[in-house]
Amino acid sequence: MGLNLNDKKAVVAEVSAKVASEQTIVVAEYRGIQVSHLTNLRAKARAQGVYLRVLKNTLARRSVEGTQFANLPTNGTGFTSSLEAGYPIPLPWLGPRFVLEPEGQIIWQRVSFDDANDSLGPVALGTTSGASGRLGLRGKWTINDPAGRVWQPYVLANVWRDWGANATTMFGVDSVPLLEQATRLEFAGGLSAKILPGLSLYAQAGYQFAVSGTDGGRRDGVKGDFGVHYSW
Repeated sequence: MGLNLNDKKAVVAEVSAKVASEQTIVVAEYRGIQVSHLTNLRAKARAQGVYLRVLKNTLARRSVEGTQFANLPTNGTGFTSSLEAGYPIPLPWLGPRFVLEPEGQIIWQRVSFDDANDSLGPVALGTTSGASGRLGLRGKWTINDPAGRVWQPYVLANVWRDWGANATTMFGVDSVPLLEQATRLEFAGGLSAKILPGLSLYAQAGYQFAVSGTDGGRRDGVKGDFGVHYSW
């Protein structure tokens, strides 16, 4: 049986009082845990003086409002402009209708965040603008199957350069400068498929990592995209 409004208010008040006096909290997903395991965990937590409570997401968020663990709102505005060019070079001996396309792109963006409060004081994430440039190669095959579908697998390699992006985040009167500059390499592969005259699917997966000019930290990551395009 679900909690009524008064029960929910009581839970929020109880958890808020506990959280407000703590220096550290741990949030974990309990989905898939067996009841016996959770019961055992409760017993171990109680023996160690650890407060453990199972909450739904909404109640958990409300319970930390007004505490040092509250989410920081990140509302703001942004503007992005991009200029891209490429030139396809047919190389049919490398596969069915294979095209190698050298590409270049320049992106400029500006992002501005509204001032907020993290329950410990005012936080100003600031405004930043900067440019990114890309030089790369894309190799693409075009295959028509007997059903009239068009399949276009491709591979790509890019060199990215970020420069000029900087911002200063203010925590009350304390400033934390942010400098984002790096040279990155990207390798990816994907597939676009025209299934019907107005329906296309696409998917891509790749790996990207910094090779120089970082701000001192490690930068790498895996990225994937999947989408549907329909036109009429």
